[in-house]
Amino acid sequence: MHTTEAAPLAGHTTLGVGGPAGLLVEVAGATAEVRAALDAAHAHAERPVTLLGEGSNVVVSDRGLDAVLLLRGGTVRAVGRTAGGTRVRADGGMVWDDLVAWAVAQGLGGIELLSGIPGTVGAAPVQNIAAYGQALADTFVELEAVDRATGEVVQLSAADCAFGYRDSRFKRDWADRFVITSVTLDLVHEERSALTYRDLEVHFERHGGDPWVLADRRAAVLAVRRAKSMVWDPQDALTRSCGSFFMSPFLPRDEAIALVDAVRGRGAGERLFAWYSGAEAEDVKVPAAMVLLAAGFANGDRWGQVGLSPRHVLAIVNLGGATAQRVSDVAAHIQAVVWEQLGVRLHAEPRFLGEFDPFDARRFAEEAPYTPGDADTPGWARDAVR
Repeated sequence: MHTTEAAPLAGHTTLGVGGPAGLLVEVAGATAEVRAALDAAHAHAERPVTLLGEGSNVVVSDRGLDAVLLLRGGTVRAVGRTAGGTRVRADGGMVWDDLVAWAVAQGLGGIELLSGIPGTVGAAPVQNIAAYGQALADTFVELEAVDRATGEVVQLSAADCAFGYRDSRFKRDWADRFVITSVTLDLVHEERSALTYRDLEVHFERHGGDPWVLADRRAAVLAVRRAKSMVWDPQDALTRSCGSFFMSPFLPRDEAIALVDAVRGRGAGERLFAWYSGAEAEDVKVPAAMVLLAAGFANGDRWGQVGLSPRHVLAIVNLGGATAQRVSDVAAHIQAVVWEQLGVRLHAEPRFLGEFDPFDARRFAEEAPYTPGDADTPGWARDAVR
């Protein structure tokens, strides 16, 4: 365990914003160490202790936080056999993509399409991370966690966690209650899920590979994500973000088709949802990126030092010298415009930690002049509905 007072937090987040922590306590993730770290942090803080992993899905206030527990490090090991695979347990502080890489190297499937998602293993159940048709909940068995208030160690099942679309009880009534110290998954020896996302299909059509081979599936996902600057890379300034900032809304099928047609042309909606949501679904999940485009936003739009990535309209990017408040204001502005233009409510994926000023549209317009994006729509986005 290592403690630092008045520790800058911006460098502990992928967005690169945020004030200092009054006390930063770093631990590797062992249950006993987590309990000791919580005691130390509680002794310092007047308010609840904030938990950070890789800092990839948070916007930390410019005013900072009282006490922060930084959970990083750990390993994975096989703990048993199942009818079709292997049960594995990973420490909560382990980098999520390191777990995926290990699983693929062992010939274990079920999470390979979740490659490149930033964050730790312990953060994965909170968000029920999902991508390209796979979700954590699909392989989840149980997790171990420490109750922050009592220090009690608990085992929680999938039913306990109440997973939903990028959601769980850890975002609702269990918010800030537990520190997840390990996660147990059942992975399979033979991949059984076909690829259903067009950008992955396009990658295999253009670059070859076998869409049923785990290593090829992982490589395809990483290539597609890197093309969107959605794999954290300190050498790529456009990865200075929280990844996809808004969750994809569910809309009545007719409304969803009309929205996509408005962006991509007549017939595009039918083609998109034929493979994306199933032909018979009444309510369909509309890509949030498509919603932003339909509302008039574009790749490369910017408001001062905060903008939309030229490679992925759904990523709000710190273009250098941004503040957390400006990120919050840009997100609120986008939500307001989408509601006014389309009557669709977008919900942010990242958590906002600490204190923020309420959104003031007039002040925002004065302080953050809009510069329209001049980036063409990326090829991967055009290909998705062809």
